[in-house]
Amino acid sequence: MKSWAVAAALMLVCSSQVMSASDELPRSHWAYASVQELAQQGFVLGYPDADFLRDRALTRYEFATIIKRIIDRLYQPGEMEATAPVYLDQVRKLVDEFKVELVVIGADLEGLREGAAPVQTAQADANTQAELGSVQKDIKKLKKTAFSGYIQARYSAFDNDLTEPGEEYPDTFDVRRARIKLTSEPTDRSTVVLQADLGGSSIAARDVYAQYALSPRPDTSYALAGQMKLPFGYEIPQSASRREAPERSLMIERFFPGQRDRGVQLASGGSTRTAWGLGLFNGTGPNTTDFNDAKDLVGTLRWTVGPLQGGISGYLGKGLSDGEGNPLPGGEDADKTRIGFDAQYYFGNFSLKAEYVRGKGIDKSAPGFDLGRTIDGYWAQAGYTFGASMLVARFDTISVDPLFPSFGRRSAWNLGVLHYLNARNRLKLFYQINEEQFNSIPDNDGYIAEWVSTY
Repeated sequence: MKSWAVAAALMLVCSSQVMSASDELPRSHWAYASVQELAQQGFVLGYPDADFLRDRALTRYEFATIIKRIIDRLYQPGEMEATAPVYLDQVRKLVDEFKVELVVIGADLEGLREGAAPVQTAQADANTQAELGSVQKDIKKLKKTAFSGYIQARYSAFDNDLTEPGEEYPDTFDVRRARIKLTSEPTDRSTVVLQADLGGSSIAARDVYAQYALSPRPDTSYALAGQMKLPFGYEIPQSASRREAPERSLMIERFFPGQRDRGVQLASGGSTRTAWGLGLFNGTGPNTTDFNDAKDLVGTLRWTVGPLQGGISGYLGKGLSDGEGNPLPGGEDADKTRIGFDAQYYFGNFSLKAEYVRGKGIDKSAPGFDLGRTIDGYWAQAGYTFGASMLVARFDTISVDPLFPSFGRRSAWNLGVLHYLNARNRLKLFYQINEEQFNSIPDNDGYIAEWVSTY
């Protein structure tokens, strides 16, 4: 393995800026007055006034949490169109100021920008209420269908071209992901989502599902049917366009290859404190058909308490797949179970995230691997934001790799820095340190540089 000095040097590239960064914003910062005015106007969900500000100084992550509540309010039906331009402009400035922290805590900035811009223009240009109403109706029609997506351009350079047994990975430029997503709202309560990946040698379907709101209330639950991400844990639902590390953990890749499946799901709506999802799926992964009558039950329950977020998830199924929609030899009736726990904590300029999964019955397991063997794994990550940049240290490990069991436990460190050019573009530079318990692959550490651009 490479010397830790290489990784340490990478993490200290911006050390002078980190040491000078402040956890709390001074009370003289303009954001206090802006958030206080928005709170007094009722924009902060769960806080009808500005008492939560009091006289104490807030950290940037605390501000981001408050701004996310404002964004959630604006996403409710009719709210953005009914909001005065002066308040939309205030929200836009707050989003620009705290964009890094908002991305880290998972706020949907793209929807806000796409929705607020035409509304602000329409409100500024309309001379009468009648004209404004007409323009807003036209905007709603245009917003019925929208395209979005992202490109993940990458350069990888590993010390040894052999990263897996029999797999060569030379230094190369790559388009790791190129996603295009069509979202359409045929009616006020129904949504259709079609997402494809153009980054590989062929076009592959990702999210393909229909969604229906069970009532017209903004906090209603939803029914989904089609191919979608599994409602499990923290990493699976998180888009690669928002994730700090270049890839999901090896643990998630092995327990949930593809992270998607075909089935039906019920999911919670607009609550900001709790969220849940429960679904029945084929259990064979994305872009495949089922090979048995059994269906897999997957569910998650999530909550938010101040700066702490967490969740518990479960998976119960039967029958293992080879990844192509066929039964794994000897696994036609094998049990497939998983239980997972995750937590995220934000304080000052720091963030901590972790997830643990334990289970048995792994799809695509190597010949001879005990399909009834229970394995587990976890990942833990620390982040520190300064200005428009972020330092990240992440460790992930799995007790045994079912695809390559001769390695025993496999672990990896990902140490890197992110820089946000703006809300739609960010650069990443990571150094990856790979470790195998047995039969170690020599010199399989390396660098990954990425440019992620969303649209």
